[in-house]
Amino acid sequence: MNKKETCYYCGENATSSEHVPPKCIFPEFKDLNYNYRKNLITVPSCNKHNMLKSQDDEYLLRILTAGHKPNNIGVDHFSTKVMRAFQHSPDRFSKFMINPKQILVKQNDQLFESLVFYVDINRYHLILKYVAKGLFFYDYSRMFSGEILILYNGLLHKSDNSKNELYNDIDNGIKALLKDVPYKGENKDVFKYKFLQSDNTYILRYEFYDYFGITIKMAE
Repeated sequence: MNKKETCYYCGENATSSEHVPPKCIFPEFKDLNYNYRKNLITVPSCNKHNMLKSQDDEYLLRILTAGHKPNNIGVDHFSTKVMRAFQHSPDRFSKFMINPKQILVKQNDQLFESLVFYVDINRYHLILKYVAKGLFFYDYSRMFSGEILILYNGLLHKSDNSKNELYNDIDNGIKALLKDVPYKGENKDVFKYKFLQSDNTYILRYEFYDYFGITIKMAE
């Protein structure tokens, strides 16, 4: 690594490379018999914003793969890597799956069963911002230092189905706004993203496992 490189997140001297999104999001060959870890996005990082946040990376993986409508890759990733970690340390499962509840969710005029549970929203949003700043650095070759606002975080509301329908409408509106902007990413079935820029404002949409969409506004 070039010693003059700086961390994508804080601007300190970089000591390593960080995968954006985290490498653990992409299944290993041993689990799915296909190499989803090819040509992954990396950015220069300091230790604090790479190796020291590995537990946050795993937390994001568990939220995404336990979600309500992942594709087969997400389902298989949960049943292999995530469940293997839970079986190795059952305490991890009890600490992660807090206050689970079965609900019916209406989406696109169809009802389907889902499981909701407590998410540490501050921790989750911080992780989403890590990903946003990493993608910005990768696409624009500089650190983003402006305001980051999460417009849609992809989560269901635990008890208010009307809010879930509202969230779904908002998400569909965002997707319609960005429909002419092509997605980027080598492994689009696992992760893909796009930026829409207008002056000093950027709308970032990224999506995991063909269903879990995140939309973020970044303003300088």
